[in-house]
Amino acid sequence: MGLTGMFRWMQLSTSEINIYGMLSKTPMTIKQLIKTTKLSERMLRTHLDSLINKNFVYKEPLLEKHIKYVYHGNPEETICDMLVKKLNEFRESRKSRKRDS
Repeated sequence: MGLTGMFRWMQLSTSEINIYGMLSKTPMTIKQLIKTTKLSERMLRTHLDSLINKNFVYKEPLLEKHIKYVYHGNPEETICDMLVKKLNEFRESRKSRKRDS
């Protein structure tokens, strides 16, 4: 299973995979992401919320004239740790199902 396959297993859409890839290289604001991805602001915010909930992305407040956020992709080590945790949870759930059968 390649990296894209693992992301699919973790229930990421193609857009979310692309957004994470961009943010793992360069932190961006919403406006920068809109220009780069060509997604509507609404769709982009939906994908970002999903990525934040899955711990692929985090946002950092940036204080200028008004508050705005810079989005960052979590480091690969964090993603790998999440993947190992999910695999262990999956393995444990399979073991408990076998015991219950």
